[in-house]
Amino acid sequence: MAELPVGGFAERDSFVDDARHLVDRAAEQVFGPELPRSFQIVVRYGHPPQVLVDESRTAGMLVLGRHGHRGFLGLSLGSVSDACATHAHCPVLIVSDHG
Repeated sequence: MAELPVGGFAERDSFVDDARHLVDRAAEQVFGPELPRSFQIVVRYGHPPQVLVDESRTAGMLVLGRHGHRGFLGLSLGSVSDACATHAHCPVLIVSDHG
């Protein structure tokens, strides 16, 4: 999920279309042309923590990526991960890009 400015602007539909295209391509790279029946792609516009917490009401799990080196030994969460881990209505898995 990328953070887009909240509010009305002319490029909004273009951003949503571009995001959908990127997610579709990533899913096809992982699963091939046939997506699993239980796999659902959702592209929503809004403030990322609020959108993800809202989506968690009907999700089985939120899986979030984490990157960067914050805090003591890089253990600190970013604001989106922290909000989701604190407020989500389902389990949250936070995956780091570091081994």
